[in-house]
Amino acid sequence: MGIGITWNEIIKELLESSRNITEIETNGTTSLFIKEDGQRKELRLAFKDKADYLEKTRALAFLIDEKKETSNLDDYVYPEFLVEGKLELIEDQTARVHIVLPPACDTPQVTIAKKSKALGDLASIKDRGSFDSHVLDFLKACVACKQTIVISGGTGSGKSTILEAMSKEFNPNDRIGVVEDSQELQLSQKNVTYLHSTLWIPGTDKNSVATLSWCVQQINRQRTDKLIIGETRGAEFADFIIGANSGMEGSLTTIHANNARAALQKMSQFVNLAQPQATARTINESIASAVDIIVQLGFDRSGKNRLLSIVEVSDTLGSNDSAQIATSSVFNFSEDTCQWEYEGYVGMKLSQKLEANGFDPKTFKKRGALSSGVANRFSK
Repeated sequence: MGIGITWNEIIKELLESSRNITEIETNGTTSLFIKEDGQRKELRLAFKDKADYLEKTRALAFLIDEKKETSNLDDYVYPEFLVEGKLELIEDQTARVHIVLPPACDTPQVTIAKKSKALGDLASIKDRGSFDSHVLDFLKACVACKQTIVISGGTGSGKSTILEAMSKEFNPNDRIGVVEDSQELQLSQKNVTYLHSTLWIPGTDKNSVATLSWCVQQINRQRTDKLIIGETRGAEFADFIIGANSGMEGSLTTIHANNARAALQKMSQFVNLAQPQATARTINESIASAVDIIVQLGFDRSGKNRLLSIVEVSDTLGSNDSAQIATSSVFNFSEDTCQWEYEGYVGMKLSQKLEANGFDPKTFKKRGALSSGVANRFSK
């Protein structure tokens, strides 16, 4: 990569020319990092020096800053702390730009994440090897049976991609409420209400912003059939389970966690933030009554995106105040065989819902949709 090129040239050369590069990151130096095929690589001498980096990053901030008060780059002054925005790329792609600014850091820190505007469906994700056809049938059946699903995983594991794909399985007549920090999800349905939180600037009144929790509360009052929170990170999860327990079954959200048990622990912590006086039992009972399925995403040894496990949430165990949430495994990805191992059964609650909606609780296909060969294989 040449010295002193502009951010536009970096984005064009890296993000637009290669579908395998999904992220660009800088830490205030002359180098930058890319994420290609799930692996991070350093590209040295992307900028001549620190002054060159600052000048070009200022131009990038100017380009994406929707609140700037001037149309002239020469007059542009960085806001404090943060600039976020979206760039339109070629074909069906966009890029989300996140720039952390002084005084939160000494020099601007830039993260650019590429995303396709075209909503992929679950079948196309299966075709890319993230899961197999049996898992696909299970996920589609869960959405059809209005199972409330939490998608768990780390950064870049594909949580938003799976969430968007699942939303395509919603009834087209549903009214859907979507809540995010900034609008990124674009659902295919027509009757969708989008709300996004507003950024709190350190030093200002915290009550003057629309938090994620406030946005979810408004969605809960807008007579929606489904609720989607792009990413749950705090007290808004309490409002999510209130919605799911109050007529919005089949809602979706994502959470940052490395496994299903850690995801449940985070859910409990988030509800406790909103309800600090509630006992652990009360919190866990409310989670178990609202959340049906946890889909865990991650990466295999080669760095490829994989669905690692699916866990069914059933009930709470124990009679004391520290009663735990009971779960059972449905699918697990095996690194050794590169196969998704089905545990052979689902719980009574899910089995009854599948039966009531015309699905076979072993194959997860609609009754009568199987060939005889497949039917014989699962009847053994």
